[in-house]
Amino acid sequence: MSDSKNQIPEELNQIWKDHNDARNACFEWGKKNGISMYTVRSTLTGKKRKMQLGCKHFGQPANKEVRYNKEDHQSSQDSKSFVANDKGEIINATDPKNNNKERQTFSQRIGCKFLIVFRPVHAQSQQWRVVSFYGGEHSHQFVQELSTYPMLRRLDDDDEKIVINMIKSHATNNSIISFLAAKSKIVDPKDITNLRQTIFNNDPDHTMFKLISKLQEKGYKVKWQSKQEGDKRFLLSLFFAHQSAIDLARKFSEVIVMDATYKTNRHRLPFVNVVGTGNIGYPRLKTFCIAGGWVSQETNESYEWVVTQLRDTVWPSHQPISPQTFVTDNESALVRALNTIFPDAKKLLCKVHMRRNFRTKLRKFFDVKDDYENLEKAVNFLMTDQYVDQLSGMSVIPDHLLENKAIDKYKEIAQKARKPEDVIKYLDEKLEVREKWVGTDIAYVKHFGNNSTNRVEGSHANLKSSIQSSSGNLYSVFEQIDEYYRLKNLAWKRQHDKESLDVDPHLPEDHKERLAQLERNISKFAFYSIRNELKHRNIIKTDICRCAIKAHYNIPCCHMLPSIGTIPLSLVPRRWHLYPERTAPEENITRNNNDIIAVTEPYVLPSIEDEINDELARITGLLYQYPDQQQRTTLLHRLRAISDDLFLDIEELQQPKTLAKRGDGKSQKTNSKKRDLIELEHQDLESKKKAKTAFGRESAEIWEGKQDTLDNTQPTNQLPPTPFIKLRIVPNLNLVTDLIPPFAVETVHNPAADGNCGFRALAFELFGSEDRYVDVKDTMLLHYLKNIDGDYKKYDHGRVKGILNPQDNQWFCAPECAQIAADAFQTPIALFDGFQSNMYIPLRVNPFDAKHTHPIILQLKNNHIILIKIKPGSHIQWPILYPEPRGHKEEVLTADPWYDIFKDVFDRSIKILPEFSTIPDNTDISSIHSSDSETAVDLTI
Repeated sequence: MSDSKNQIPEELNQIWKDHNDARNACFEWGKKNGISMYTVRSTLTGKKRKMQLGCKHFGQPANKEVRYNKEDHQSSQDSKSFVANDKGEIINATDPKNNNKERQTFSQRIGCKFLIVFRPVHAQSQQWRVVSFYGGEHSHQFVQELSTYPMLRRLDDDDEKIVINMIKSHATNNSIISFLAAKSKIVDPKDITNLRQTIFNNDPDHTMFKLISKLQEKGYKVKWQSKQEGDKRFLLSLFFAHQSAIDLARKFSEVIVMDATYKTNRHRLPFVNVVGTGNIGYPRLKTFCIAGGWVSQETNESYEWVVTQLRDTVWPSHQPISPQTFVTDNESALVRALNTIFPDAKKLLCKVHMRRNFRTKLRKFFDVKDDYENLEKAVNFLMTDQYVDQLSGMSVIPDHLLENKAIDKYKEIAQKARKPEDVIKYLDEKLEVREKWVGTDIAYVKHFGNNSTNRVEGSHANLKSSIQSSSGNLYSVFEQIDEYYRLKNLAWKRQHDKESLDVDPHLPEDHKERLAQLERNISKFAFYSIRNELKHRNIIKTDICRCAIKAHYNIPCCHMLPSIGTIPLSLVPRRWHLYPERTAPEENITRNNNDIIAVTEPYVLPSIEDEINDELARITGLLYQYPDQQQRTTLLHRLRAISDDLFLDIEELQQPKTLAKRGDGKSQKTNSKKRDLIELEHQDLESKKKAKTAFGRESAEIWEGKQDTLDNTQPTNQLPPTPFIKLRIVPNLNLVTDLIPPFAVETVHNPAADGNCGFRALAFELFGSEDRYVDVKDTMLLHYLKNIDGDYKKYDHGRVKGILNPQDNQWFCAPECAQIAADAFQTPIALFDGFQSNMYIPLRVNPFDAKHTHPIILQLKNNHIILIKIKPGSHIQWPILYPEPRGHKEEVLTADPWYDIFKDVFDRSIKILPEFSTIPDNTDISSIHSSDSETAVDLTI
């Protein structure tokens, strides 16, 4: 085509209010005419403003010649290449295995001369128009499919908003593409992936602080590690477990499978996955996820940290159960960590990995393929933990006779190897840990079919399928993992419901009668396993047998089932019951009132804040107990040694550094002196890559918060930046009394107003759920009845018994209920009230034996009791002591064991003793703060 100007098309022969409108109109015109266009050159400032838009194929490719370096030159051949000097001496040798391949790129600039030029209407104008149109024929064929050009696949604003909402709702790429296809919009899956990464990688909210906050908000227990580098602190490891998964793990803790997987995030951090085996699912038991986490390195320290968090979070020391068996691959660091943290649990090695290790080490010693395959058969037989006995047709576990045969067969075949002694030596080395893989050693381990890591490997595959892209940051990956966990939990509940409602209409009549008590009460897996045992007849009843179903799954075998009649439900272990709380009460627990020696209270796991306060109280007690100056000096040095690094601001925590690609270390560049990019620099680099078009630039700016999406074309006056202020929203903060500073309040819990608000508030603080207020009443009533003739002899017993009756909704009253609660739960209680605020301290427990020394804060507000929690480290003025139970003498109060902890409370109470001394000793204290409706000071709802 010629370079002459052509007539401007009518659609482009107009004036636009700015250069953006002009460019967009030109792009739309090109789209209608099958022409993909881009901005060739633009000058938007100065006196000579101009903008050129050309065809996608306009111009010539950029000159990117390959730089030749003799020292770095590497051959493309498979063999090694050598570099020699003029004398024939080899000065360098390169190995193609060490080549760092560069990405091969192509250009679509093939010399097309189609060009449109825009200029302002005049020098000072903001309006633009087309001044030159170099049209004519293009120097290339038009594409058959317009969606070949990314620009022509661009979505309009409405569709883009819908797609963004679908992405944030965790829709898959395929579902988004199907939705757009229904609207005749053709996009490439890569476009959706790029948009997904633009959203998550440029969102300023996706910081480590936001991630940890999001985890906690969704009900996860979170633990993390960090490392200081210069003035920044980077995340090293992150561990999380949802409360629902923790509950399942405590219910089915017999066998746990652990493994790490890769390529889940842009930082290349390995993801440690922990799964368990449930009791539902048929013909295979369902897997449930227990916990997950990222580690920066697969070292002894990293795995030990992960396993420690797993123990402390899921199976802490106060839990009566702990895992019995772990199944892992041959990762030595993980095995060492498990041996350290769970020394009593059995550790099994994955049979698939064991078989692979044998092949890797021994295959090279055999010249004949069949010889090694026979050796591998002997290894498989040695690892077998169950087989079908031909005589009886039963699935049984092996004995040592079969083990000896397998070893003899192995040694016989080893003689055909080039180095028989090495083959036998390798087996002897593996037999040193035979309890982890040899069939006869693991035969009696209840592993529920988990003799390999296939269960967690399958979870890896499903997890990666849900993540969709391995180039996302930790926040975006967690969003997908959380959705995967949610769907897994939903599928678990559906399967549980299905097994409790479905019946098998094809069961023979005799089986129906015998299995009547089991159907819909135990899981399908256990049900059909027992039904299969019924085919074995004329069996001698014994507990000593080699049945695999009993040894591996703890399911009654044919030797335990009655020969005739209905099989009792009590014969099936509690693990396999669908509703064990109803059909299988806790085992080994008998209740006999005559045998009760003492009644213990339910264990309440103390919070971190409570434990810190307890330790501070203990140190304070030691300070007064040992006045020696040398010991106090030692204590002072220990306290000063506490590093400030322990108290970093989590909002300043940086994203983890991106690890090097996995593979042979030799293949990595070692001569580079450049430091690794931090995550923020990776994000900026990624944003620049996405911003090659106007669409990409606008998306990046929108998600970085740099552009107003409503109107970004008009100049605005820039205001000075507002200093960043960290805001914290505390719901119900307006209900808190003025006696407590707002900045000191951590949370405010507003319980249900059903007449039990006071007890509900205590239940939420003590048990984590206000629905357990009946337990609070039961505990308080039992403690009250024990001391009815002692500490509480002046109370109105009829009224107090009525209030503490779990079946009644009578109101919480003070001082009776407050003092009884403090005594029953061995915790001080501060009750703020507009009429009279008081501190209630346990009567018969000293601070060292108390469960908590930090008071529970209750407040009466508008005839309703609420619970207030104070931020750790904050100090408030506690109300004065309610002195009636302790008397009014100063020497008695100052000698109280709680005096050192609440010295200010006691001292202020002593100063106003005359006010209390006016109360006659024979006065019924129920007249003070009575909950009688006539007094108008009820602590009501």
